[in-house]
Amino acid sequence: MGRSERGVRAVVIAVVFLIMAGCGGRSPLDQAISSTTGSGGRSGPLAGASSSDDANRYGGSMNPGSDSAADSGLSDARDIPERDTAANREVGRQLDATSGSAPDAGPSDRTDAAEASGRDGRTGDRLSGAPDIPKREANSEAGRPPDSVADSARDAGQSDSYDAAEASERGVLKLVAGGLGGSGDQDGVGTAARFSTPWGVASDGAGNLFVTDWDNRTIRKIVLSTGVVTTLAGHAWTAQDNSLDGVGTSAQLRAPMGMASDGLGNLFVADAVDTIRKIVIATGVVTTLAGSPGKSGNVDGTAATAQFGRIFDVASDGAGNVFVPDMDNHTIRKISVATGMVTTLAGSAGNPGWVDGTGSAALFNYPSRVAADRAGNLFVGEEGNSAIREIVIATGVVTTVAGALGQADSQDGIGVDAHFLPPTGMACDGAGNLFFADAGNDNVRRIIIATREVTTLAGSRSNYGSEDGVGADASFEEPTGITDDGAGNLFVADLSNHVIRKIVVATRAVTTLAGSADRAGRTDGTAAAARFNDPGAMASGGTGDLFVADTYNDAIRRVVIATGAVTTLVGPAGATDADTGGGPLSPLYRPIALASDGEGNLFVSEITGCRIRRIAIATGAVTTFVGKSCGNADGRGDAAQLARVTDLTTDGAGNLFVVDSSNYAIRKVVIATADVTTVVGPADLCGSDDISSISLSCWPRGAAVDGQGNLFVTDTSGYTIRKIVIATGTATILAGSPGKSGHVDGTGTDARFDAPAAIASDGAGNLFVADSSTVRRIVVASQAVSTVVGLPGHSGMELGPLPGRLSAPAGLVFAPPGDLFISDQNAVLVAQF
Repeated sequence: MGRSERGVRAVVIAVVFLIMAGCGGRSPLDQAISSTTGSGGRSGPLAGASSSDDANRYGGSMNPGSDSAADSGLSDARDIPERDTAANREVGRQLDATSGSAPDAGPSDRTDAAEASGRDGRTGDRLSGAPDIPKREANSEAGRPPDSVADSARDAGQSDSYDAAEASERGVLKLVAGGLGGSGDQDGVGTAARFSTPWGVASDGAGNLFVTDWDNRTIRKIVLSTGVVTTLAGHAWTAQDNSLDGVGTSAQLRAPMGMASDGLGNLFVADAVDTIRKIVIATGVVTTLAGSPGKSGNVDGTAATAQFGRIFDVASDGAGNVFVPDMDNHTIRKISVATGMVTTLAGSAGNPGWVDGTGSAALFNYPSRVAADRAGNLFVGEEGNSAIREIVIATGVVTTVAGALGQADSQDGIGVDAHFLPPTGMACDGAGNLFFADAGNDNVRRIIIATREVTTLAGSRSNYGSEDGVGADASFEEPTGITDDGAGNLFVADLSNHVIRKIVVATRAVTTLAGSADRAGRTDGTAAAARFNDPGAMASGGTGDLFVADTYNDAIRRVVIATGAVTTLVGPAGATDADTGGGPLSPLYRPIALASDGEGNLFVSEITGCRIRRIAIATGAVTTFVGKSCGNADGRGDAAQLARVTDLTTDGAGNLFVVDSSNYAIRKVVIATADVTTVVGPADLCGSDDISSISLSCWPRGAAVDGQGNLFVTDTSGYTIRKIVIATGTATILAGSPGKSGHVDGTGTDARFDAPAAIASDGAGNLFVADSSTVRRIVVASQAVSTVVGLPGHSGMELGPLPGRLSAPAGLVFAPPGDLFISDQNAVLVAQF
């Protein structure tokens, strides 16, 4: 698959421009890469990994106000944003399909395809105005080599796996199949630690590396000799708009990006495009050096009186000065650490261009990253010019080092003959070399400053991924921050892999220092050797098998519970599509909802959500069961109209229940006849039968039956669990309170949910609900709500004794021998209570 076909990933992790500020042994500042949209076209929101994962999976807006059946228009919604595990996991995830926008439904459902892991208090909207990073189609087979069993062994340093023979072992969370890894916020050692969109890196020259963990709003510390990762400052899951000076985890950061070390025990961080924060490494004390949260402009001055346009990076000269590239003002600003005074070093505010010169006579075009060497020079990477410029700090003289106007591609060469996409991180080694991360080309480049010669050090434009190796055999996925340790090593924030990589410059050898990349793929195999790509809904076959909607593989996979063996029932090619007579294309497109009738059939809804497909388990044949065009109409078979079916469940009595989310309705399908009727409509489910008046407080998402004539529905936007008496259509609130989000265990309406999504019944009076990074249990008789799996406010899978940890549980099902199976990121887990 070509780079242009990879698609835009679901969480557009907008550019993070962290440029290294520590050439010559000091920590560099990273930057995340942005897509080249030509000179000046830098408006795209830093729409980070947020908005409801459900939304991404549903292929259309989740905005009740505009999601009527009439305007859903989803039949060909192919531009579905792909997974960013980046970032995966925030409030109100936007759907990139054809209509409306997702509601701010609290913490999102799933980072891309079904992620119910929103952040407490987050808004889902990232910083506006940041250049967007082009996202790839989630871990496509073409761009990523198959993972080996050895990969799974290193995933999280966890070997707990499910064994049906150990049914007597209770109170544990185990791996059934798939690969662990991906984003999270765990401290730990090496690959057991987790990051979420690491942006900038800096070295203190004393054996420690520091990382801006952007999506977690924290600064992490890595001891290089041991690989131990701890949190130095900030607190994961802090609301995005919070900016608070303080000590360690009591301080709050909004969106830490570029970072630099001054070699004197201090870190400087570009925080949320408008402020520079200072951190004293020894004490963890965080203060605001310059700028004011929420105030942008072009004002020189002292501390909070100064204003910046947009800043994503920072550099230190080690002599008491900090430099920032002010993107929107097209200038380079200088800050005196001692006084907080901000002045303009070079460039002319409001005048973009490409002119070498002195001070304000020089022109820049969206400068976004910087790095300083030990010889009094500052290097600037430009978004608009795809160039690297040099400034003599003492005189303000600006010259061009490398790059050519209008040549934003990939070519080694000297000076203007070298081409690259806008650098996303830069670092100097003190030995005459400038290194920069070329995120758009997924590689790391080197410039010999004296000769202006540009070469590719590691990675390859044609092979993005997370593989360790030497030179072009290694792969990166949007490398951003980069720094040098003064001993011949580079450290790179590999943003979309959520890991920190090490490059030995002399040998070009690349290894993973900390964190673990997503283990996505499409590989049949047993247990940890198998690979999924964002698995979501699951169904029990009732014969010791699980069926999994492997959403971004366009497949339905079968898992033998006893052994963890994974095979493909319906895949992207080679399956029979009776509607079209078969053919080379997948008969399914982004399957998101799945149910079994216990009679040898599976029912599937795709991301477009306007039809329900039937799969014969014995043959894998796929046919359309109900629906053809989007709309809102009862009827039989093709005559019925649905709009965004987000969940399916059967009652064991020949009926299929459908969560018709965009119509705010629950529909019933008699399986034998394909007759569709409405059980509950907007009036009972959402409190109104006028779709235009329904606010963002209703988004039915998941459903489960209890075998006692009751149907239970999760309302993601309303933060509630509804109970529906099927016979009468009467709907009441079982748990949670409309419009009140949070994570509070309790009884009935005293309980609080973040983003309730998938739901399952154990048939014994208990419901289990996927809620952000946790699974909650509701005892139906007493309405008591408790958290049984995962830790609220923390993400990243961790096996072992319950509650363990989850990232973004997407699918839940109870299956023999009575355990709860959970799909999470690229794995299927089991909780044995």
